[in-house]
Amino acid sequence: MTTEPTPAELETATTGVTAASLAIADYGSVVLRADEHGSEPISLFTDHHVAVVHEDDIVPDMPAAFDWFGETLRESRDSAIIATGPSATADMGALVQGAHGPKTVEVLALT
Repeated sequence: MTTEPTPAELETATTGVTAASLAIADYGSVVLRADEHGSEPISLFTDHHVAVVHEDDIVPDMPAAFDWFGETLRESRDSAIIATGPSATADMGALVQGAHGPKTVEVLALT
């Protein structure tokens, strides 16, 4: 049986783990499905994000990813995001990574 984390546990979490629906090899990106309300996974708001994808769900490039989007998301009318590494901004002058999301990202491919 799984239990939902408490708000206090979520606030102190340093690592978030997300099942990725797809990975795009050329970009080093993962595709994360939004929840039933269209929200991003909460695991993206920790300092360290670990995405887990099955090796059969790795496509070589963006055209192959768009083929998947067309078939999968159009039928379900769901939404997804493409996440590529830690967020970054240079709005304040110097480049800052992890400005509004994970500072580090790892992807585990399961065989």
